[in-house]
Amino acid sequence: MENVNHAYDIQVNSEHPLAKAIVDHTRLLGHKTSNLSWLSKVANFRAIVGQGVCGELEDRRLVLVGNSKLMAGFNIDVPEIAMECLKDTEKQARTGILVAIESEIVGLIAISDPLKAEAPAVISILKSIGVQSIMVTGDNWGTANAIAREVGIDRVFAETLPQGKAEKVKELQVCLKM
Repeated sequence: MENVNHAYDIQVNSEHPLAKAIVDHTRLLGHKTSNLSWLSKVANFRAIVGQGVCGELEDRRLVLVGNSKLMAGFNIDVPEIAMECLKDTEKQARTGILVAIESEIVGLIAISDPLKAEAPAVISILKSIGVQSIMVTGDNWGTANAIAREVGIDRVFAETLPQGKAEKVKELQVCLKM
């Protein structure tokens, strides 16, 4: 429970939709009330684009919440069992988020964004009239490919940073005009 709360402590400062999902779900589970006065004072909070967030708790322990790239950037070894859990999570079209305190992986959070019920039908209709579907996402390749298979999307560009998404769309538009 303590580790869940520390992930919450760090994520509450982030603007990212996945961070908001973690905070909202933690509140729904009733781990803490909607009154945020209980939060540890997080110092040195940083959002690292495309990787996650980090910060220090009151006791100066470093907490990281993010993907395996974030952990590698802080020289944190991700145990094989955690990597297997990440892969299983991705196969289920979920995003796996690692939680580390200091230099140890202490948990994994799996988040899914349910597909719109009509998405497969819409993609099917588009295919029937000759439109190729392309997904550009910041999600990891495993999750992105699982979603694409589920919906019927033709091409995937994953792990794309926010500023890279607009560039990828422009690049694709140029290719289509040729």
